[in-house]
Amino acid sequence: MAKKRKRTLTAERIESIKKLLLTLNIETENFEIYDLALTHKSYANENYSGLQDHNERLEFLGDSVLSISITNFLYKKFPNESEGYLTKLRSKIVSQKNLSKMAKKLNFGYYLLLSKGEHKSNGMSRESILGNTFEALLGAVFLDKGFQINNKLINELFINNIIDIIKNHKFKDYKSELQEYFMRKFNKIPTYVVENETGIEHKKVFFVKVMFNRKVYGKGTGKNKKEAAQLAAFNALKKLNLVQKT
Repeated sequence: MAKKRKRTLTAERIESIKKLLLTLNIETENFEIYDLALTHKSYANENYSGLQDHNERLEFLGDSVLSISITNFLYKKFPNESEGYLTKLRSKIVSQKNLSKMAKKLNFGYYLLLSKGEHKSNGMSRESILGNTFEALLGAVFLDKGFQINNKLINELFINNIIDIIKNHKFKDYKSELQEYFMRKFNKIPTYVVENETGIEHKKVFFVKVMFNRKVYGKGTGKNKKEAAQLAAFNALKKLNLVQKT
């Protein structure tokens, strides 16, 4: 086993990071923070002696920065849409699947430091790794350049992505639709129960079921309770033959 070392930056690594930042129109002298954002935990565990020489803390920060920027953008862009619609749209935008797709377009995998095992298993193309790296990089930009530049970058990166998502998906407030159905039919509304929640604090997955008269009509999972409830409502509507999967 190779001896672990302190995390250092080579001239070659700096040039590599510069190429990536050039595509994002970011100029910096703080290459350390971007190197950290592009270092997967597997690589750090295999090569570095430091306990936090990987991108998980930046991922935690980037997740929050991305969420508030997208929320602010949607709130201003769609003044006539409901909270349910905006929640569902935001969920689609910041989903791991979507972030991974965007990271692939920006070729993040090429710059990512992974362990030998992750390389062999094609970790540079894995949805979870790329999505988390995208968030970590946004966290690095936030620390290096501040909220305004970070927010500008997010808006520029996501504007066409948001337009594509709206074009290709129908967004409805399924929870409201289900509530209206039960009010018309029974003059009562269903209840939502959190069955379970898993994962670390900033990356939890919630499991929610929607019930009426002790009967489960649908279940859903999501990165927050609202998202999970929306999916549970959608599955309930589908079970009742009131909606078709898009």
